[in-house]
Amino acid sequence: SEQNYEALVRFLPMAREITKDQHIDNALSFSLAKLGRTSELEQFIQQPNSCDAQKVGDRCFNEKLYEAARVFFVSIKNNAKIASCLVFLGEYSAAIEAAKKANTPRTWKDLCVACVAAKEFK
Repeated sequence: SEQNYEALVRFLPMAREITKDQHIDNALSFSLAKLGRTSELEQFIQQPNSCDAQKVGDRCFNEKLYEAARVFFVSIKNNAKIASCLVFLGEYSAAIEAAKKANTPRTWKDLCVACVAAKEFK
C-alpha cells in the first residue's frame, strides 16, 4: 500500500547512511516511483547510487509507471526502452527520436504498432 512506500521513503535514507547496498537503493528508488515522486526520483538517480536502473526501470515499466521507468532508462541511455515509455505516455514525436537513436527493428515495430493503434500518422 501507499503507506508502506511512504514508510520506506522515510526509513531507507537512514539505512543508506549506514551501508551502501544495491537492494536499499533499488527499494528507495522504486518506492519514490510508486509514490509518483518523479522529481525526487530524478534527483536520487543523478546522485551517486548503486541502483540497478535497468532492473528497477523494467519493474516500473511492468507496473505501468512509465514516467518513472523513463527516468531510469534515460539515466542509462536505453533508447529502445525510452521509446517504449514515451509511446505509453503519448509522446509520439519524442518516441520517434528515441527510436532513431535505438535503431533496432523491434523498437521500430513496437513504435509502428503503437502509433497505428493510437491513430498517430504524422
